[in-house]
Amino acid sequence: MPLINGILIEPFADLRRANLQGANLQGANLTYATILDANLQGANLQRANLQEANLRGASLQGANLQEANFMYANLQGANLRGANIDYSCLPLWCGTKGIKVDRRIYTLILAHLCALDVDDEECKKHQSSSMNLATTSHRAEDLGIGGAKCHLINGMLIKPADLRGAKLQGANLMYANLLNANLQGANLQRANLQGANLRRADLQGANLQEANLQDTDLRRANLRGASIDFSCLPLWCGTKDMKVDRRIYTQILAHLCALDVNDEECKKNQSFNKNLATTSHRAKDLGIGETK
Repeated sequence: MPLINGILIEPFADLRRANLQGANLQGANLTYATILDANLQGANLQRANLQEANLRGASLQGANLQEANFMYANLQGANLRGANIDYSCLPLWCGTKGIKVDRRIYTLILAHLCALDVDDEECKKHQSSSMNLATTSHRAEDLGIGGAKCHLINGMLIKPADLRGAKLQGANLMYANLLNANLQGANLQRANLQGANLRRADLQGANLQEANLQDTDLRRANLRGASIDFSCLPLWCGTKDMKVDRRIYTQILAHLCALDVNDEECKKNQSFNKNLATTSHRAKDLGIGETK
């Protein structure tokens, strides 16, 4: 196992309050590590595996977190201002409550929200109202919002798989090609779908709780009626035009409102979002609005 500044870097490592400022931790396996209140300012954590790591209160200012795996990671109160989180994912549980972010990260998540294909009129109005701010994101063009088009296109067509109601809990489907697959009502709880191709897949009513959606291509996939609690939102254009319902839309919006952003325009956007966000089934856990 590698030693950095005399500290052992490995799964389950105890790195609480460790000084790893500027450390090269690219590709490091820090699953289940305790990184509470650690100093990781300017650290390179690209492609690091931080699954179920405890990063509460950690300073990640200016860190490179591209492609990092944050599945089930606890980031409450962590400072990500100035960090690069492109191609990583937003954990969809209360472990994101109070993350300190800047305008770049806030608009990145907002742009992903505005790129969804939601079936609820109130949510659609919210998208329209937030579009001006969302289009200032550095990923707006890739997500195809504001008249732009997504550049990552894979036109391969295969015979769609019929997996309706399949029991796939805990299945390892990493990099699987499930283009156009019928997964209505399938149980994919805790399934590993990292890097899987689920473009145009039918996931209506599927159980995706705790599923690993890191780098998953969900463009035009239908998740209406699905449960994505404790999974994650991939932060790349692979969520463009993903079909969602009000429950999923307000869930992601509630996570956006639970961030601690340092930009005034973004703060105003959060205030505008609060009424809709507090209707989410996760609002109480995230401590937003009148549910605190």
